[in-house]
Amino acid sequence: MESSDLKPKIIVLSSRGGGGHIAASEAIREILKSDYEVEVFNALSDIFGKVDLISRFFKAKFTAEDCYNFFLKKRLFFMCNFYAIAGKCYMALNKSILKKGAKSFFIKHKPIMVVSVIPFFNRALFDACQDLAIPFWIIPTDVELKAFLFGLKNKKNTFNQFKLGLAYEPQISQALNWGLCSSKIVKLGFPVKSACVKTYSSKEVNQLKKLLFISKKSKVITLTVGATGTSLFYKLTKVLLKFELSNLEFNCCAGKDLKSFNKVKDLLDAIAVRENDLGDRIIYQLASGSRLHLWQFTSSLPEIMVVSDLIISKTGSLSVSEALHLNKYLLLDHTINSSSRFMYWERANVPFVKSINQGEAFYSQKDLIQKLENYLNTPKECSKEVFLNIHQTLLSAVKEEVE
Repeated sequence: MESSDLKPKIIVLSSRGGGGHIAASEAIREILKSDYEVEVFNALSDIFGKVDLISRFFKAKFTAEDCYNFFLKKRLFFMCNFYAIAGKCYMALNKSILKKGAKSFFIKHKPIMVVSVIPFFNRALFDACQDLAIPFWIIPTDVELKAFLFGLKNKKNTFNQFKLGLAYEPQISQALNWGLCSSKIVKLGFPVKSACVKTYSSKEVNQLKKLLFISKKSKVITLTVGATGTSLFYKLTKVLLKFELSNLEFNCCAGKDLKSFNKVKDLLDAIAVRENDLGDRIIYQLASGSRLHLWQFTSSLPEIMVVSDLIISKTGSLSVSEALHLNKYLLLDHTINSSSRFMYWERANVPFVKSINQGEAFYSQKDLIQKLENYLNTPKECSKEVFLNIHQTLLSAVKEEVE
């Protein structure tokens, strides 16, 4: 018998919609695994598969999460928003089926606690846990809480073993205004990887630069479009190629969007010189004298951010939170067709980043060029906002709840 078999079991419920939920659930597993057996399940496929009409129609070859990720890649954000609204209505109609499925699942797996990092399903999970007297925690992966608290309006204060684990002041204000009593709120921090909450010495930063083949003297600009990737990647990489300065290094991270990666690769092969092909990335020498590191999907994004001076990103909460915890300045995509214009759960990240003086939005490609030029000419100091370190708070909070 392995030692993990003797540990109490905690279930973490995640989703493949986007990349943030997976990263958050893995961070929670990393924190709790020393004292608990932590099992991460996909809520839709492992518990609620019966209500996934898309999966049933395509015989599990294409799921509701695959459909959502397809919309993200194609930048069909209005469809993502419609999809979320329709999904909420569908879940409300099927709440008894969802509760029954969750209850059966928990009886089978016998957890001592359930943690959700996903939106929309939490009413069914709450009801099932309440019936079974299992502690249930929601740890949101967005600043905006509406989707995570959907369906719980009249339930949130009735179950003593319910908690909402939050990171940021705007979240706490929302929860209190929504009617959640303060005893249900646990200040934990955002579920980012341990690499994002570490304090790096200048020596460690230089060591990372050496490992990543980045010059110590260069200014480093990183473009990340999220784990799922997006067709925006090609357009923004072309913007970066317009800069003629010779002391720049660009990290362009395509995520899982292989089509956009190959499109940029073909462009660079035509106008630049391949310096090195390292498998997960290709390094190019540009005509300006700058260098560009073209990355496929990588688990090294936190380390890439550590060596960066500036992060250009879409408004996904995971990318934003990782950069904030590493005290990096952000330029966020708020162009007319951006995700932040259509997806309310991302929109809140723009004013939040501005409010703590740790970034700003760009409204067009021309505006991005102007803001980049301004930054390179006069680098902006971050506010050095101190965020709670979930790697220091979560384990003790869970122990207090279940022991």
